[in-house]
Amino acid sequence: MVPVIFIHGIAADFAPWTPAILKMKGEAPHYEMRYQTKEKIFHNFDGAISEDMPSFWNVSYYLDRPLQESFFGHLEEYAVRLQGMIRLIQKLTGQPKVVLVAHSMGGLVARRAMTLDQETWDSVHTVVTVGTPHGGVVVSPKLIPQFRDLQPKSEFLSVLNREWERYASSDSVKKWGVVGAVSRLSPLRGGLKTDAAGPGFVAIASSIPFGEWEEAMATLDIPALNTSHFGFRVATRAGHNELLAHLATYEAIRWAMGGGSHISLSLL
Repeated sequence: MVPVIFIHGIAADFAPWTPAILKMKGEAPHYEMRYQTKEKIFHNFDGAISEDMPSFWNVSYYLDRPLQESFFGHLEEYAVRLQGMIRLIQKLTGQPKVVLVAHSMGGLVARRAMTLDQETWDSVHTVVTVGTPHGGVVVSPKLIPQFRDLQPKSEFLSVLNREWERYASSDSVKKWGVVGAVSRLSPLRGGLKTDAAGPGFVAIASSIPFGEWEEAMATLDIPALNTSHFGFRVATRAGHNELLAHLATYEAIRWAMGGGSHISLSLL
């Protein structure tokens, strides 16, 4: 069955997604993978393949050099690395399609990897982005490349949005699921309200873009299917990292794995 690939956000690693994977995988196998070089990608795949259950993969697009990544890493490079890991997972499992589940900045990396070429786009069955700043982050320093990429009008986001529109418009399937949140701690209002206590976190208008955040907030905790831009869409009340192990996220993953046929129509 289709492999499910979990992708971390900024300055993270395997740990953030591990609780959700352990909760959702049941008896399915769980592996880790880290990019090292174009020719060398670490993984602990044991060769066991089941036709009855998916495999769960916790991946990191960061090199195991935190200081180097902090000052020199950028999102375009991460997308290329993720593309390589997707292709390796396909090769190891013999599966032509994968599901991507990405938190925060990882959602931008995942979407950009999908738009690098037609082969990668076609290889992704569905993608779920969780608390991802699709419209950028209001407070994002320019000095560090990955933060510069997160600015609302960055070159990276411009390229991503243009390429995403090109690929999505020619695809009859809405393969993008989105989970956004607002925190009770956020002092801001409307679409600027974030999933934590300040403008440096992800605004709801950014995590659920195209203006769909308003309808999502009006139907809080009630997933919508096949909206104008998304195959799955839901907004909830939660903090940025709380989304990693949230019912809304679990429902989005179930949608992604089942093609939209096994979700609850309300999280209440």
